[in-house]
Amino acid sequence: SRLHDSQEFTNFTIMCGYKGFKAHKVVVAAQSDYFRVACAHGRFAEGERNIILLGTHGDEPNAMGDVAGGDDPEVIELMIGFFYHYDYMISTGTPSNRTTGSSQCRITHAKLFAAAVKYQVPGLRALALSKFEQAAKLAWQDASFAEAVRVVYKSTLDEVRELRDVIRRTSM
Repeated sequence: SRLHDSQEFTNFTIMCGYKGFKAHKVVVAAQSDYFRVACAHGRFAEGERNIILLGTHGDEPNAMGDVAGGDDPEVIELMIGFFYHYDYMISTGTPSNRTTGSSQCRITHAKLFAAAVKYQVPGLRALALSKFEQAAKLAWQDASFAEAVRVVYKSTLDEVRELRDVIRRTSM
């Protein structure tokens, strides 16, 4: 955690839209197969230049062929924080381990789940799924739950069933 907070000895930058996030290759690569491949010397330009450009809506593919599908810089920042802390804080300032049923919390959990799938971060995938399920159970009848459902179906492939199964079980 102190390593993340100080940014001392960072040797890799993850760019997403207008934001750049300093990181340590060894920490990022240990958590994500996607970034492990990107960080490797001699495989992609990202590993040589020590920077990866993640796209936002309308961007061109990066060297790894990823169009990125509209990554949200705030979600990427939370994912990078997870690499160091094994947890994340929701943008409202609420610790995620005190999950609330607010619409923003559910949407953030869904977006983090999608990022974890995309960037191959199994620990974050499991955590975001658990937190989404807790949040969904608290307020599934709330009108804003529909927005979280939309995000789930828009941000994950059909074969990625975990969040969809939570929605199905919760709403029955």
